[in-house]
Amino acid sequence: MDPDGSNVRTLLGGPATYQSPAFSPDGARIAFSSNRDGDFDLYVMSRDGTGLAHVTGPSVPDTTYDDSPSWSPDGSKLVFGRLFSLGAELGVVNVDGTGETALTSVVTSGYLDWPAWSPDGTKIAYTGGGTPHIYVMNADGSGAAPLPALVGDTVDHAAWSPDGMRLAVHDLAHGIVVMNADGSNPVRLLPSGEYGTEPAWSPDGVYVVFTKIFPGSPRIARIKADGTDEMELTTGVGAVDGHPTWSR
Repeated sequence: MDPDGSNVRTLLGGPATYQSPAFSPDGARIAFSSNRDGDFDLYVMSRDGTGLAHVTGPSVPDTTYDDSPSWSPDGSKLVFGRLFSLGAELGVVNVDGTGETALTSVVTSGYLDWPAWSPDGTKIAYTGGGTPHIYVMNADGSGAAPLPALVGDTVDHAAWSPDGMRLAVHDLAHGIVVMNADGSNPVRLLPSGEYGTEPAWSPDGVYVVFTKIFPGSPRIARIKADGTDEMELTTGVGAVDGHPTWSR
């Protein structure tokens, strides 16, 4: 759809589930997760829904759940979360499906998901820990550390601002929160009585688009990063709207 909520188009349909879309840095492709061929794998297609390609899955048993793809800034790789029956890890793969590599060891308790590649390509933010909160590691998987702010609260779904200076996150107590990339100066965006999750930035860094889940049905909304000018883009009527991503 357009940024004002108009011109909604269906790219893929049918009985399968399609989720966690992510536009490529040049805006020409969309990566997403789907169970269209069995388990949940990663796919890439052109932004008009053509040129569908299977990225992960064909070479592994149907016992994994690949989700939450995030593009490298040069558009050549995807970082993603993989769930097993007894654990989880973060991995990276070339967009053509080659070169798949684990970035973390397998964790058998707690959280490990929702990775997000920084705009300069050097860092990856993700959700980890027993009580989920935001970690940042180097793009090669080294140097993982939790952000100092909000540690102890339940925080997930980090999204880098286009300039890499800020993170938008989902906070269980406060909904959508924007903070500096080092975790300092967290600011709640939504007023009391409203709640949202799954934030993503506009290309100019002015707006945060998110899934609004209270009050009402899950739907897509946007708000300026200073907490003003909120606008609902979908109604959520007859559908479960979520996982927004903004093209470049």
